[in-house]
Amino acid sequence: MLDGFIQRGKMSFILGGQFGSEGKGAASAWAVTELVKTGRAFDIITTNAGVQSGHTSIHEGKKRVLFHLPTAAMFCDAPVHLNAGSIIDPDVLFREFDENPDFRYTHRLTIDPFAAVVTQECRDAEMANDSAQTKIASTRKGVGQALARKVLRSGMVAKDHPRLQPFIFQFSMNDDLSKGASILAEVPQGVSLSLNGGFYPHTTSRDCTVAQAASDAGIHPHFVGQTMLVLRTFPIRVGNINRTAEEIRETMTAYESKDPEQYKGYSGGVYPDQYEISFDDLGVEAEITTVTKRVRRIFTWSDQQVVDAIRVSRPSVIFLSFCDYLRGDGQAGQPYITDELVRKVRGLCRAEGLGNVEVLTAFGPTTADVRVNESR
Repeated sequence: MLDGFIQRGKMSFILGGQFGSEGKGAASAWAVTELVKTGRAFDIITTNAGVQSGHTSIHEGKKRVLFHLPTAAMFCDAPVHLNAGSIIDPDVLFREFDENPDFRYTHRLTIDPFAAVVTQECRDAEMANDSAQTKIASTRKGVGQALARKVLRSGMVAKDHPRLQPFIFQFSMNDDLSKGASILAEVPQGVSLSLNGGFYPHTTSRDCTVAQAASDAGIHPHFVGQTMLVLRTFPIRVGNINRTAEEIRETMTAYESKDPEQYKGYSGGVYPDQYEISFDDLGVEAEITTVTKRVRRIFTWSDQQVVDAIRVSRPSVIFLSFCDYLRGDGQAGQPYITDELVRKVRGLCRAEGLGNVEVLTAFGPTTADVRVNESR
């Protein structure tokens, strides 16, 4: 189980393969706790996370929702590095410290001096009714603005923020890897949300790929190791922004258009071989997004989407979540039962030259709901 996922001198990745909310927090919690049981542990944990993407895990009855701190760090004592690709809201980071007090005593946290910082100006710019982020139903947490301002050399970076100064430390993970260290990178959001992935402008502000995560961490491709690709049976998108005309008019300024329709944000399209359904179709309670608290949009499975994710991540492990949503009765555009979908995923991987890929299935939100599929 998870053979080779930890490799000396390599960086491993946990990555989402669709539009985010695939269950990466649950996958990370399960993987690290299982590895620790057998005496295996990563030497360093890193992430390029931003405040627009929350990772949820439930282990032994305790629920954690994290934005900046990697989920894996809750289950081992490896040092944590928020690398240069991170986009940090200091208020959120310090709230996570308060919610997880043991972390400060058991971990060494470092932050790259050039990680972007979300300021109040960034948040205000994205919350404006006429902002591009509103129109595409973004999470509007200031992340895109912070990254854009960093690119324009006009934004704040971590070394310039007084509350982050005690954690600032720049080092090359290439040096650690060349000396045999093993590193885990948790990657937020999902491949299909990549800036260059084909759904522009209804995307996030950068690519959500192994290559981007390695670049953000500053490591050479030689050190790229194995990837766990997390997929859900029914992919989602963040919910549209559907405010009433009255709500929109109340927030308009005298300088804005009086046409409220332009402020109803649409979160984007999907692959040609999938279509939108409802949680009622599945007979399950509607999911609410971790960040925006909107009802998620939900879609049928797409082979094309999964193949695209496989091609850019080359996974050795597939973590297939929300298997409890499968009915196998041909309804809601999903004829598969779990065993059939596992065989399909393995077939898609083999067609891309990956050979035997380990597939894990999760039938609920907790680490206890994960099953290991032995047959390959």
